[in-house]
Amino acid sequence: VPGVWVNALVSRGFGNGIDLIRSLHDNGQLGDTVVVHLGTNGVITDGQMEALLAILRDRKHVVFVNLKVPRRWEAQDNAVLAAWAPRFPNGVLIDWHNLGGAHPELFYADGIHLRPDGARYYADLIAQQTPAGS
Repeated sequence: VPGVWVNALVSRGFGNGIDLIRSLHDNGQLGDTVVVHLGTNGVITDGQMEALLAILRDRKHVVFVNLKVPRRWEAQDNAVLAAWAPRFPNGVLIDWHNLGGAHPELFYADGIHLRPDGARYYADLIAQQTPAGS
């Protein structure tokens, strides 16, 4: 995805992601388009989504990616994301659970981590939802 800045960390929790987004926002380092794919490692709460809304309210585009992770919190987190994504101005939700789930060949044996072709597919899905130049 041209012009994108990625900040990824193994096992980052949703709360830690909010802290990072808040810091970037407060320091003027957050772009007009923000992609959020968090929750793989634990439960997402309504309170966390409310906090994120307060931070990202002024962004032009907020893209959420739901979860495809064989964990007990997957369905709960996806329900929270589905309920909250429409509340964000210019918010959109990518249904990674179903889109990724339809292509098991894109994943390594753990069903979570992407093979190179899977990473390209994932990036293409995000690029389709993010306007050029933002």
